[in-house]
Amino acid sequence: MTQLSPPFVVIAVVLLIGLTQRIYAMLSDRRDPLRRAVCVILAGLLLATVAQLFSDPVDRATGVVHFGATLSDAGAMIAACAGRLFLVHVDRARPEVGNRGLRCYASLAAALAAAAALFLLFPPQPGQRAPVYVAVYIAYIANVLIPAWRLGVRYSRRTGRPFLRVGLRVIAAGGAAGLAFLLCQTVLLVTGLLDPAVTASIDAVTSGLELVTETLLLIGVTIPLWGPMLVDAVHWPADYRSYRRLRPLWLALQEAGPEFRLLPADAAAARSRWPRDIGLLLYRQVIEIRDGQLALRPYVERRVTDEALQAARRAGLPPAEAGAAVEAAAIVSGIAAKADGRVATEPAGPGRGAHEDGLAAETAWLRSVARAFARSPIVAAAARNAAAPV
Repeated sequence: MTQLSPPFVVIAVVLLIGLTQRIYAMLSDRRDPLRRAVCVILAGLLLATVAQLFSDPVDRATGVVHFGATLSDAGAMIAACAGRLFLVHVDRARPEVGNRGLRCYASLAAALAAAAALFLLFPPQPGQRAPVYVAVYIAYIANVLIPAWRLGVRYSRRTGRPFLRVGLRVIAAGGAAGLAFLLCQTVLLVTGLLDPAVTASIDAVTSGLELVTETLLLIGVTIPLWGPMLVDAVHWPADYRSYRRLRPLWLALQEAGPEFRLLPADAAAARSRWPRDIGLLLYRQVIEIRDGQLALRPYVERRVTDEALQAARRAGLPPAEAGAAVEAAAIVSGIAAKADGRVATEPAGPGRGAHEDGLAAETAWLRSVARAFARSPIVAAAARNAAAPV
């Protein structure tokens, strides 16, 4: 691999950021073995990537040929051990993990000891791409990647969490790419012992597979964390626009019936121009607006909705806009009547029910009601009639 190769530099930076975040998350729940395993996976991959990036300076500083690459391989083996533990925790109940976990640690210690012994007995030569100790590295990593591929495919079909499903499939793809990389390493090892000149023709393919493997494994391990955050970031602008457009209607209903707040009043969040958790605030708005509408129905006279509907038809409004104008007129009339303590003598009907297609459709409907509430002349007329003396 070319020293300070930009793709591997990017991977190293992403690994460092991910490891920092995962350590912070692990400190909040140190009993979670899966979080610990992910931390060790990221730490091992970070060591492997950084040691490979700076392998030449490490070799010059230590005076040992191939020492930087050896540290990189050791980091990969540590990450593989943690990955194996991760799979054990996913595949087995917690009481069954103990002995298997000890076997994972024992096999890692034996593999590292065997690799060190071969490194000392058969020291790498300058320019040698795959020294003898790499045989241990290949065997150990393959022993992890094969079940990683198998379990990734199996559990991706069972989980109901979309980002975990994608992550497992990406891990399976990374395992397949890693096995292809190990195959190339095996070819390099065999041909290097016979004729070192042959290795140059396979070196580029090996480096490419190494990059693909690290990238896929990194994405697969971390996508359950950043996937939902990415979706939230994509949806944020649209949710924010909906939040701002529903806000006048929501505030009017809050003043009319503050007892329907789902959460305690939070002036800072309510007045914030750039709310952080916009999804929660929008969901809260929709629920509280619907609760406020239902609470006002006993104060809404049937004649108000009938007059609003007739006015909407005379104006030639499409059915959806007409329905929104009627609902907004009912809200304006109900707020005024509730404030005066006037219960309807002939209450209007229940109005439009909740949309069956979920929050997005309900939000779109309430945005049209909020637009009519703020701008419709039909609603303005209903407000004037409600304010007129009886």
